[in-house]
Parts: sequence; C-alpha cells; structure tokens
Amino acid sequence: MYKALTRKDPVNNIEMLIKGSVIPGYGVNDKISMDVLGPVCLQDHQTTGNQKWLRYFDKDDGVTKNGHSVIIMLRYDKVKIFVGGDLNDRSQEHLAIYYTKMDPYTTDEVERQDMIEEGRKVFSCDVAKSCHHGSHKFLDDFLSFLHPAATVISSGDNETYTHPRPETIGAIGKRSRGNRPLIFSTELARSSVDKIRLEEQDIARLYELNNKCKSEKDPAKLKELKMERDNLRESMERNVAVYGTINVRTDGEKVLIAHKKEQKGAGFIFFKLEPNNQGVLEYVP
Repeated sequence: MYKALTRKDPVNNIEMLIKGSVIPGYGVNDKISMDVLGPVCLQDHQTTGNQKWLRYFDKDDGVTKNGHSVIIMLRYDKVKIFVGGDLNDRSQEHLAIYYTKMDPYTTDEVERQDMIEEGRKVFSCDVAKSCHHGSHKFLDDFLSFLHPAATVISSGDNETYTHPRPETIGAIGKRSRGNRPLIFSTELARSSVDKIRLEEQDIARLYELNNKCKSEKDPAKLKELKMERDNLRESMERNVAVYGTINVRTDGEKVLIAHKKEQKGAGFIFFKLEPNNQGVLEYVP
C-alpha cells in the first residue's frame, strides 16, 4: 500500500524510468503490471565511459523532451493498454529501429510487413492512449505496431495546435483492427451547456471596477481592485469544460468504454470490446 508524498517526506532516491525499469507493485508477477518500454537509453563505451544517454532529436529541446516520454504498457490479465505520453515521429522512428532492428522507412513491402510484425510483438495493444493529444507528428507504421481496437485522444479545445489533427484521426482508424475501430476524443465527449446567465448587478459592478482600476493610484488598492475584477470576469465567462472524460473499464477479459450523452441527465453511451473467435478483443456493435 502506497501513500502520497508530502513536502515533509524525505526523498532519498529518485530514479528515472527507462526501458527495463520495474515499478514496485506492478511487476510481471503482480495482478496489474506496467511494462516500461521507454525511453530507450543508449550506451557508448568509448565516449561516455559506459554511461547511459538519451538521443537528441533534431537539435530541438521540445522534440527531444517529448520524444523521451515514459512509455508504459499496462496489463490487466489479458487486456493491454498502451500509454505513450508525447511521443513524436522522431522518437517513434528511434523506437522502431531499436525494437525491430529494421528500417522504418523501407519501401520494400515484404520488409515493411516483417517490421510491423516485429513491432507488434512489443507494442500491440487493445486500447491505446493517442500520443501527444492527436498530433500530426507520428510515424505511420508505429500506429500499425499498436493496432488497437480502440484509441482515446485526450485534448482540449483551448489551444493553438488544432489537436487532434484530421490526418491523425484518419491514420489511427486505418491502422486499427476490426471492421469498426473506435476512436474517442475528449473534445467530442463534452456534455456541458455552453452558456451562462449574466446578472445585471454583475455587469454593473464589472463596469465600476474597470473605471476604478483606471483611476486608482495606490498600488495596494489597485491590486485588490484588479483581483476582484478578474475574479468577477472569470465567473462571467463561458463555463463549459474544454474537454470531457472517457471512461475505460476492464475485468481483464473484456473492456467497457463510455462517455456521457450530451443531454443533461441522459446517462452514458457504452461500447464493448469482446474476444473474437481467435481470442482477440474487437468492438462489438
């Protein structure tokens, strides 16, 4: 049993999770296991003195930091859920080469299918959490490695990257399994009403505070006025959440995925993943 750390708790040993790390309580012999598949460290005996290091991608700090996200394959009995953080095309290329020992950009179709088969031995899953909120920076055949029956894209609409990207949604569907692969988006799962009632006294008070802020000379009083104004303004803005919630449940044999229906009080809509004749989980309409 684990407890949350507080500021008073001593932390004497912090270790970075890398491929092969074992998370206490979630090893291969535990009921729920978490296989750490990345980041993948390299070793150069000549230049680093056998020290482990991470590859630098494109001379770009952001691409490198995102690319070395912790990758976890969550297993509960027969069900596998892939969580890949903010992986991007450069890091997926790196992972493909490391795990398959093949060229991820090969144009030979036989070699490509062999690479996909090798990649699926490591990354194949039943449910995938889409990397980097559905970004367009992905390796097409890495999605083929995952080959999930369902994918969940976590993103909000208050951003400048247009996540999830249309080509990403299409590619996920194309490289997933089953006749009707499922793609869930937290933006589509929103079920709040996009409106708020404005009270006349609040509008009048906001107008008054704006005028006082313009004329107030005392820094301390100005700070208080601005705080009151900003709090009032925030309460008057749209109150709809910028993302919804996708619920994923499993008993280790089947998977149930749900999100709220749009009308208030209408309940949930459910989707089931069940084993087919080969024992592989697929969506059952």
